[in-house]
Amino acid sequence: MDTTVIFSREIIRRTFSRKEFHKAFQKKAAPLLNPWPLLRSIVILDNARIHMYRELEELVQALLFFLPPYCPQLNPISVFFVAQAMDNT
Repeated sequence: MDTTVIFSREIIRRTFSRKEFHKAFQKKAAPLLNPWPLLRSIVILDNARIHMYRELEELVQALLFFLPPYCPQLNPISVFFVAQAMDNT
């Protein structure tokens, strides 16, 4: 079992659309993934609508898990944001 966590980010100065998400995911995250059930074949995303579309499933060929809505305790980026906020005070 590989528990390596991969975080990827893309900074833009406008609304982040599904198209922008797809381009960023395709460029930064997809090359690091393997088809299910190999190692690095599980993707966990929040429940944002821009993450839920058929082309993403076809692109990654990995297992996609979507976090339930309004569960920041399950979302690793929320933990990061809290830590950042505490460092900035």
